[in-house]
Amino acid sequence: MRNTIQKMIQIGLRDIRLEFSSPMAWLTFLILPLVFIFLFAGNLGGGEGDDNPGLGIMVVDEDQSDLTADLIAILDASSSVAPKIVPRATADEAFLDGELAVLHIPAGFEASVLKGETTELDLRIQPSDTNGQIANQAIQVALSELSGPLQIAALSTAQEAANGRFANEAEELAWFQTVRDKAAAELDAKPERINLTKPEEAAESGFDLASQQAIGQLITWVFIPLIGVSVLFVSERQYGTLRRMLTTPTNKATYMGGVIFGQLGKGLVQMLILVLFGAIGFGIGFGNSPGGLAILLVSFGLAGVALGTMLGTFVKTDGQANGLSIMLGMVLALLGGCWYPLEFFPPAAQMVANFTPTSWALRGMTDLVVRGDTLIDILPEAGVLLLFAAVFFAIGVWRFRYE
Repeated sequence: MRNTIQKMIQIGLRDIRLEFSSPMAWLTFLILPLVFIFLFAGNLGGGEGDDNPGLGIMVVDEDQSDLTADLIAILDASSSVAPKIVPRATADEAFLDGELAVLHIPAGFEASVLKGETTELDLRIQPSDTNGQIANQAIQVALSELSGPLQIAALSTAQEAANGRFANEAEELAWFQTVRDKAAAELDAKPERINLTKPEEAAESGFDLASQQAIGQLITWVFIPLIGVSVLFVSERQYGTLRRMLTTPTNKATYMGGVIFGQLGKGLVQMLILVLFGAIGFGIGFGNSPGGLAILLVSFGLAGVALGTMLGTFVKTDGQANGLSIMLGMVLALLGGCWYPLEFFPPAAQMVANFTPTSWALRGMTDLVVRGDTLIDILPEAGVLLLFAAVFFAIGVWRFRYE
């Protein structure tokens, strides 16, 4: 037994050394996974401490009235835009340099509004930037909110003027302002008709989009090299080294065990590196159950290696095995929801996802990260992954050939 284990370790280490003798192996093992986690998760994980993370827009306030102050306050309270008050010259220069949007409020804005006259605001947005439409919509919403008290005051003033209440224009203006202030206060104090709630466990888990993206990228870039075990089986069978090895005291079970556990060990090291990179580099949470995470990743690793073992018995050349491993890994990652939420897929694709190991790995990781589940909670997902592994291994061993 001891000699068998030593042989398996030697076979596994030999395959790893041969694999990493090529710089391309480092590309899929470390470089691409780290790059994609940085691009998809790292850029989504920042922003803490920013009072208003909305799109920045320049505001030129030449009126500097109470009404324009109210408008700017409404914009600043929005989560869509972050207004910045600047002089006209600064705004013009910034817009030429590519600033998203510039809002110009002309002098006399408040006076025109109070008189009931039509007035215009000048909004300039970059034609090539689709975010400009978001800024435009946010400003329209702010103007709508601002105009509510004004419309109420205008209707009330017009009705009182028709009844001959005002002796002069000053009284009419004072009435308008009084009604406007009362209407604004009443609208601010209106009760909320819709309350948004979320599950308590989701709020406590610290889930964010960055974590979800990191999970998807981890599964994708670990799964592809795991399936790549098929290249080792096919290459040694194609060039005759497998048959020569099996003429030695090394039997088929020892050889297959060495290759499989060598690649599984490499995959587990890769997963550990990616988890630490996401957690330390970007503060991405991977749940509160290290044991559950370990069990799930080991089960996923076994399913991936088993699929590669089975695939290696169906293809004839190492070139076919390499291309098919990459293509199959990408397709299964996509169908499993690693790139886009499964809710975006048609019902037929969502049904197919139930038969992919990537989908079950993603479900288990989501349970750990989003719902704060424990080891006991993710045992069903781990069990399904182990079932995938058993089926794939059984087919692979049954079809295994020396040449």
